[in-house]
Amino acid sequence: MRREALLKLLPAYRRGRNRTNPYNPAKGSRSLQTLWYSIGTVGFGAVAGGGLAMLHGLDGISTGIRQMRTNQFCDSGTSQLLQNCGVPPQYANLMDAGIGIAAGRYSSGSTALLGGLFGKSSTQVPKFLKFTEDNFRENLKRFTGTNPGKLHEAHHTIPKAFEKILSMDYGINVHDPKYGIWIEKSLHNHLHKNEFYNQVWWGHIRGNPSHDEILQFGRDIMKKYGFQTNF
Repeated sequence: MRREALLKLLPAYRRGRNRTNPYNPAKGSRSLQTLWYSIGTVGFGAVAGGGLAMLHGLDGISTGIRQMRTNQFCDSGTSQLLQNCGVPPQYANLMDAGIGIAAGRYSSGSTALLGGLFGKSSTQVPKFLKFTEDNFRENLKRFTGTNPGKLHEAHHTIPKAFEKILSMDYGINVHDPKYGIWIEKSLHNHLHKNEFYNQVWWGHIRGNPSHDEILQFGRDIMKKYGFQTNF
């Protein structure tokens, strides 16, 4: 942290108190101790939340692998553990989803706060190309800030097979990079060859769901395959 930024966080020092020794335990240390205690607390939150999100993500990946083998939806290990403790299945699945959301948000929120304290912005808005299928991969690289290479492909979490109906009836552009995620090439090929995947989506769309229900269904499908969406 630059000296100027630290001085702004120490009002007593800025007002001229204890100028000769701002770290004097008798006068100037309480604000500094509070500052570092707060930074330590936020840092611990970022690490703890990130660890929980990672473990929950691994659970989701294993669930997705089981589902690919059986072509059926499977409860995650977290959900099964809750059910073994007496929680009804529908509530266990809701709690499972809540754990993943809470862990991810707590970790990202703490990380963003640390970035703000140390002068690094985490809210830079990237510039995108036109939202088309041809530009989808490049826009996803800009949206995520990563380029995973040729072994990963840009996957539409809202299927492009239903691009027209989703655009006309719901105003959803499936090529918006926020609807994309990176997945391994082999799994991507499997999804596109898996008729069950598109059949499940079509069964939901023809039931005339709302706009929000369409998006929630996309989140739920990806969660079953072990992935977290960006919307």
